[in-house]
Amino acid sequence: MEGLHCLSPHDPLGTVGWIRMICKEQKPHRLASLGRVIKVWVCSTPEYPSGRDIAPVNLDELPSPETSRYLSCFLTRCMLRCVAVALRVVELWMRFGQKLEVYIISGPKMAGVATNSRDFIVATKYKLIRKIGSGSFGDIYLAINITNGEEVAVKMESSKARHPQLLYESKVYKILQGGVGIPHIRWYGTEREYNVLVMDLLGPSLEDLFNFCSRRFTMKTVLMLADQMIGRIEYVHPDNFMMGIGRHCNKLFLIDFGLAKKYRDSRTRAHIPYREDKNLTGTARYASINAHLGIEQSRRDDMESLGYVLMYFNKGTLPWQGLKAATKKQKYEKISEKKMSTPVEVLCKGFPAEFAMYLNYTRGLRFDEAPDYMYLRQLFRILFRTLNHQYDYTFDWTMLKQKAAQHTAAALALAGSGQGGAQSGTAPVIRRNDSFYSHYGQCRILNEQRSKKIFTAIRRSDGRYVALKVEEIPNREIEAASQHKKRKKNNLKHEHAVYRSLHGRGVPHVHWFGIVNRYKAMVMDLTGPSLEELFIYCKRRFSLKTVLMLADQMLDRIQSVHDADYSDAFVMGIEENFSKVYLINMKLASKYIKISDGYRKHIPYKEDIDFFGSPCFASLNRHLGTIASRRDDLESYVYILLYFLKGNLPWQMYYELEKILEIKISISTEILCHGLPTQFATVLNYCRTLRFDDKPDYLFIRHLFRDLFKSLAYKVPLEEDWNFDWMSRYYAKRH
Repeated sequence: MEGLHCLSPHDPLGTVGWIRMICKEQKPHRLASLGRVIKVWVCSTPEYPSGRDIAPVNLDELPSPETSRYLSCFLTRCMLRCVAVALRVVELWMRFGQKLEVYIISGPKMAGVATNSRDFIVATKYKLIRKIGSGSFGDIYLAINITNGEEVAVKMESSKARHPQLLYESKVYKILQGGVGIPHIRWYGTEREYNVLVMDLLGPSLEDLFNFCSRRFTMKTVLMLADQMIGRIEYVHPDNFMMGIGRHCNKLFLIDFGLAKKYRDSRTRAHIPYREDKNLTGTARYASINAHLGIEQSRRDDMESLGYVLMYFNKGTLPWQGLKAATKKQKYEKISEKKMSTPVEVLCKGFPAEFAMYLNYTRGLRFDEAPDYMYLRQLFRILFRTLNHQYDYTFDWTMLKQKAAQHTAAALALAGSGQGGAQSGTAPVIRRNDSFYSHYGQCRILNEQRSKKIFTAIRRSDGRYVALKVEEIPNREIEAASQHKKRKKNNLKHEHAVYRSLHGRGVPHVHWFGIVNRYKAMVMDLTGPSLEELFIYCKRRFSLKTVLMLADQMLDRIQSVHDADYSDAFVMGIEENFSKVYLINMKLASKYIKISDGYRKHIPYKEDIDFFGSPCFASLNRHLGTIASRRDDLESYVYILLYFLKGNLPWQMYYELEKILEIKISISTEILCHGLPTQFATVLNYCRTLRFDDKPDYLFIRHLFRDLFKSLAYKVPLEEDWNFDWMSRYYAKRH
């Protein structure tokens, strides 16, 4: 191998060209073909050109390239060494179709491997691999269970974070566990100086898929998404909706419950009280109008936010997006103003009336009113059938991914999007913690945001990848100084608690939570891309079919979370869960039912609640400062569906909360849903008419969309169709 050296792993196409050159030359000392076995010697650094210190990489099995998840699965495993090596192996194997024996020259400068991340093991079995994303309050990592090779996601935050939220999020997940589309929490605890939550590994977010589809979803995709989203909703943001992986690749998951809050008391079932003067938290783009107005959020705000997300997928943008302002407060005010001034009919113009009906319904809900989830589902399901769609789960991104599989760089981008967008990195230098490292290792940083970081890790027990989210624990002086401030429980501890409480309800599984030196750490399953990522992947356009399929799952997630007295957010799963919608990001979750004197009571109606969440998808009541309840979840849910169908919402370009609210109020449901099946406007109107404490008729909404799906004459029933838009794009690019 003298004279050869590896091209940069950040130049994978060049590396592949280098391998092609070697294959073409067929020089004995570089490439030896022995029967059905090809031996490849890979020089990772110029410092070792002579082939000394060659260490083998054990590849148990090379999956079939014909399988849809071949590249993502194989590349993820190869990330243990470096991306460049993975690309070489894939290129060679696909070229020759033979067994490979790959050797990598080891050394202190080996590309793609962090020297301080190899020992980062969470809960003695989850080994961090690489950073795959950054959450609102921490980082997310791909990890592997070293005992069985299972890949998981690990959320990490510093155990000294000023506002730790991973524990709370894990508790919300625990409450929701067992629900459809709720990632399974494997472990939560503290490792070294991090709070760690280990959960299921999920796939790309809907925002990723939206971008992948050129920010255009077909009506089919939007309807399929809407159906799932209704069942999984809270503070709805496309980045919180992630697709599953593997057999769950068509399932939408809800993630990130660090700010989750119960809307009712667990013991008395009483709804949380109505309050006002609440600060806006979360993403203003999708926030309900009441959230903008400082009203305490409840389920109605979740539903309104979902409506904005759907319209974002429909239109590619929302009218209040891109608004400029000198300060964040002024930006929120502009978003609110635009949202309130945009009539629902204008927002949904050009789309089926069902989207406007959905938004009008969610905006009309009372603070403590339970959304009629069935009514909203039926809106989209009937629309789906009306459009003669088949619920085949062929989303807009499906064919794009198939096409992209042959393009190595595109395949690599899809393989590592994970929890909110991949970023390479290494784990922080932290001291060994026997409790943590006895279970998890090989931590690699994926994302970093303020005091929180997200890593990938490998679980030692089975070798599976997990996500490690850590949050720095604040020192006593900072903690004491902030005690007088009234603030939301948006820390890792809170997030862990929410995840634990939502266990089995379609949220990622949390494997461990604890303290790692100065950090709170949470180990959890890795998730796939968010709906926002899928939306971008599909060029910001989802077909109506995809939206309807998503809507069905989202409604399931919303209902399951509401049944646990919480609200939610979504992502898709990965691998076998690639078609499954998951709930994530529980940091803003709050209960709408409270237990008082042995009775379950809805939280009381409140106004002047500070706005938090995403203004774009927020319900009108949230903009108006009304405390959120289930009705708001559903209204937000409709906005998401309209977003998916239109690609944008009328208020999307604005940042001021007042402007967003103004547009939302001024646009009628019919205009907002113009050009779309009437089921969307029906659901929106239904959501907006719900009272604060009304329980939504989830079955009604589900039937609306399912009937719509059937009426569109899709070849496969909604319950069996997993062909989303991104799958079509994926396979089309592959072939």
